[in-house]
Parts: sequence; structure tokens; C-alpha cells
Amino acid sequence: MPKRVVPKRGWKSQASWINPPKPSVIYSEDVFAKICVTHKIPSAIKERFQRNLEHWGHVYNSFEADADTKPTNAQIAAAIREVKASAGKLLSRMSPFDDETDRVMARAWFDLMQDATHNQNAPMRKVGAWVEFDTEHGKGAHYQDWGDIRIAVRFLNLICDKALDAIPRGQRGRKRHSALDMWAYQVAGFWLEDLGRPLTVDAIKGQGITPASHFLADCMKPLNPKAVCSLPTALKRVRPDLIRVKSAPHKVQLLMQTKPA
Repeated sequence: MPKRVVPKRGWKSQASWINPPKPSVIYSEDVFAKICVTHKIPSAIKERFQRNLEHWGHVYNSFEADADTKPTNAQIAAAIREVKASAGKLLSRMSPFDDETDRVMARAWFDLMQDATHNQNAPMRKVGAWVEFDTEHGKGAHYQDWGDIRIAVRFLNLICDKALDAIPRGQRGRKRHSALDMWAYQVAGFWLEDLGRPLTVDAIKGQGITPASHFLADCMKPLNPKAVCSLPTALKRVRPDLIRVKSAPHKVQLLMQTKPA
């Protein structure tokens, strides 16, 4: 009997492009200075490059940390199926109510709505079921009708179906491309746009042999040396405008001309 997949409830993402965790400096002054000397980074943009490179590194680390801990597709699907099942049970208990129960529930809704019309601290306002707004004729309000409750549960059920359809089939694990792809896109963009140099990545068995390859590799090594061999593939994913040129049966060259002025 297959093992039941349990949702990963309460998991919180640490990944952030704007404000990633920064537990320590990634590029020491010596490491950064060596990158600048090796690749002839102009003095006028060193400070900005150092700031950006450090930020891109922390973004990479935050997404990599997520990749190790975030829910798998199977766990995501399990969580959604639980919600869908709960929504189905709730609908079956609400549809239909007997007439007396429906009358009592409708009266309770009416009393809550009446309270919300004049009480700023009304429970209906606190849960977001009553929202006031200004109009040219005075105050208006959006509120949830008693009949809206069933619609909301049906809508939740519909959302679950759509979400389940969107989960790739046959991919039970975690995708690990996003961190490397984002990092490669930014660092390659610096080489191409800020330095104005041709972006050429020519890899033989995963080892870059062009100036751009060496630059990206030197910038990646302090982050994750094992990811260096994956950089050419990452660039193909994030730079679709690269021109693929077969230079020999055993190697592939990716070339982007210097960005026009």
C-alpha cells in the first residue's frame, strides 16, 4: 500500500528578491578584488557591482534554502485535496438545510449585518465581511450576503480543481532551477550591459572556456562551486535570445552580441 503523502503545513518561504536574509558576507574584500582584477572591472562601477553581486548572492542562497525545504508537488496536491474534501463536506452539510435551521442561520446573519452598520468594531467588520468605502453620496459598503456563503464554498472548490490541474504531473520532487536561473540572468546581464562585452559561453563537458564563462564561474564559486558546471544550461533557459552555434560535435557555443548603444 502506497505511503500517504502528508501536507507540509506551516512551511514559510525564506526566499526573497527584495530583502533576502543576509547572515554573513559572501564575497570578502579579497575575493571581490580578485574578481575585479581578473576580469578588468572598471573602477567607476566596482562599488555598484560589489553591492549588486552581494545582493544577488543572498537572493540565490535564499532560494536555494527554499529548494531544500519547500513542499514537493505531491505535498502541495495533498494539501489542496484536503481543502477540497473539507469544502465538499461543508457544502453537503449546508445544502440543503432544513427550513428552520436555514431561518435561524439567516437571522443570525441579519443581526450581524445590522450591528456592522453602526458599530466600527463589529465582528462582521473584523473578519472582512463588511468593508466601507466613500462615495459622492456618502458611505457605501461591500458586505457578504447569507447566500454568498454557499457561493464562496463552491468557488473554493473550483479553485482547488484549477490548482490541482496546474500541478505538473509526474513531477513529485522539488524544482531547483529558479535560484541559479535568476542569478545567472543578473550576472550575465552585468557582463553584457554594464561591461558591454560579448556574452559567449562555450562549454566542454560543463567547463566554460570563454571570458564570460570564466567570469560567471568566478562569481559563482564563493556561492556554490558545484553549480558552476550548470551555468551554460541555466543561461540557455534564461537568455532565449542567445544564438546557438555548434562549433564542434562535442561542444556548443552560445553567443549574444554586445548590446547596441
